[in-house]
Amino acid sequence: MSPASFAATEPPRLLLLCFAHAGGHTACFLNWQAQMPAGIRVLPVELPGHGRRLREGLQTDYARLVDGLTAQLAPEIEALQDQHPGLGYAAFGHSAGASFGFGVCARLAERLGEAPVHAFWSAGAPPHIPRPPRSRYSDAQLLEEARALAGTPTEVLDNAELMAFFLPILRADFAAFEGAGLDAERRLDCPFTLFAATRDRIPPEDIWAWQRHSSQGARRVLLDGDHFSVLYAPHALWSHVRQTLSEELTTC
Repeated sequence: MSPASFAATEPPRLLLLCFAHAGGHTACFLNWQAQMPAGIRVLPVELPGHGRRLREGLQTDYARLVDGLTAQLAPEIEALQDQHPGLGYAAFGHSAGASFGFGVCARLAERLGEAPVHAFWSAGAPPHIPRPPRSRYSDAQLLEEARALAGTPTEVLDNAELMAFFLPILRADFAAFEGAGLDAERRLDCPFTLFAATRDRIPPEDIWAWQRHSSQGARRVLLDGDHFSVLYAPHALWSHVRQTLSEELTTC
């Protein structure tokens, strides 16, 4: 991530920070830029030990993870704001990425002196809801959890070599996610859009509970699909994000 990555025909007016699910990385947001209105720049946030940061150590501590991401993002955003006065930011997070995104945005708001203009949280429970201790599952239990979430292709799940690589990443992300209760009392001074899925194991009521963490209210959107289809077949989700960010651009 660097300011150079934002070169485009139109100067950015709003950044969209995107946080992937546990075990995921920024590749799941590759097609997002083309779906956004002019003036929006998509900034996928890579966790250490994932994707382009694969050589770095995995982070299992929630506070260290979100503090580290904040320390990385804040100067980049400030540099872009120097180039493009009035540049704001928004955030999207899926599953565990919703908690990571919330934690980062809460800290960015303090450091930058401004909250996001909007936050989109998808298929992930808010920090005040207790999480199962999946980081302490056996490898066999963790593999079954990955199967149940239906976000990893069967041919990958059945490949022992790939699983030996993937399960430690998933376990580390779950460990960090389980620590998000640290931010159970935090709130963001921006509106939320909350996405739940009709066939997700996470009940919509848990997703709607995010409204407790916004001082400006939350809009609820129930999408047809399971835990991951709303992210990997995201046309309905994109429609809501595009419309909301287009409205935010009119006030930037």
